Amino acid sequence: MAAFLALLYIDIRLHSVKSLKAKRAIIRPLRDRLGNGFNISLIEVSEQDSLQNARFLLVGAAGDSGRASSLSESVVHFVERNFPQLDVSFESEIIQV
Repeated sequence: MAAFLALLYIDIRLHSVKSLKAKRAIIRPLRDRLGNGFNISLIEVSEQDSLQNARFLLVGAAGDSGRASSLSESVVHFVERNFPQLDVSFESEIIQV
């Protein structure tokens, strides 16, 4: 029986942020809502020391590739719909394990 992992990188550019506290104030609601709203694991994988950028990796498991792909698409639509003020780009990959 195969399992599939949906990997979704989210890159966020924060053009007007001047402090780490301000960055966290923007990032925390996104991180919290994604973590609570979807059955995924979420981690900030790079850019922790950068004020202008953040990069997250979201991982979700599914029983088939269609569901894994659907999970990634749902997260992308959720972010675009609920956080339109963010300058965001996405990179998605489905892996069979």
